[in-house]
Amino acid sequence: MVIDLVGEITELPQSGEDPAIPLHGELGRLTTAGDRLQCHLCGRFYVSLAAHVVQGHGMRADEYREIFGLNATTALVGPSLQAVRRATGLRVLTSYQDHRRLVDLSPEERSAQARGREVRLETRRALAASKQRQVAVACAICGKAFTIKASRARRPERHTCSPDCRRELLRRDGVQAASTDATKRNLGQGTIARWEGRKSAIATRLRVLDEGMVNTLTDRDREILGCYFGLDGAAEQTQIDIAKKLGLSSKTVYRRLRAATMHLLGTDAFNIASGLTRLKPESY
Repeated sequence: MVIDLVGEITELPQSGEDPAIPLHGELGRLTTAGDRLQCHLCGRFYVSLAAHVVQGHGMRADEYREIFGLNATTALVGPSLQAVRRATGLRVLTSYQDHRRLVDLSPEERSAQARGREVRLETRRALAASKQRQVAVACAICGKAFTIKASRARRPERHTCSPDCRRELLRRDGVQAASTDATKRNLGQGTIARWEGRKSAIATRLRVLDEGMVNTLTDRDREILGCYFGLDGAAEQTQIDIAKKLGLSSKTVYRRLRAATMHLLGTDAFNIASGLTRLKPESY
């Protein structure tokens, strides 16, 4: 930005660009003192900053907001004057506003309106602050106090401080057992029989594999594979049971089981065996 000796701007910077003169306050934020706002250029406080920048610096209000990273809708007047103007506007202008114009817009039209708009520094600051805001909650199992993001705290659910407490909460609620029983009821006997038959076929292929090929897996993956498919005389276990036994999440068990099976037998082996195709193939 270039400012001449009488305080008029001869060249405007890009939005959010640091001006080439000493600033008062912060970019993207208005400093207030009671009912007055501080000017970024001269540091003085005014009830109507908009009028001051026009008369004192030869700058329009929208130019001022653009230069100092303020939102286009940020008021450049003090709270009391803003309240007076708002009340006047509601009384005088409401009858002329067509509120149906925005209500009737389709999602595509709303997206098209917002596309290409510049997000100014004030909005970026507010979004960053909201994402980082933490609140204190108590664990639903052990009662330990811990902090989580405010957006998560607003959800209507009980919060836990650790994976162990989460598993205990699910155990008390009977979520896993109910989910397993419901799945079996919904699938039907024919589907379950086909599923178990495919799993048994994969287990047979794994038992006849060369030992050197199996030894390319890590000890943990060999243990997961053996427990799930019942190899080496071990009893077959579900992925949830394996997760509890090894202290892992069921999703981690699924990923490692799928990666190990596909490493040994091919890219489609585990999908055929379990009917699960949620994740992309992983390199082992």
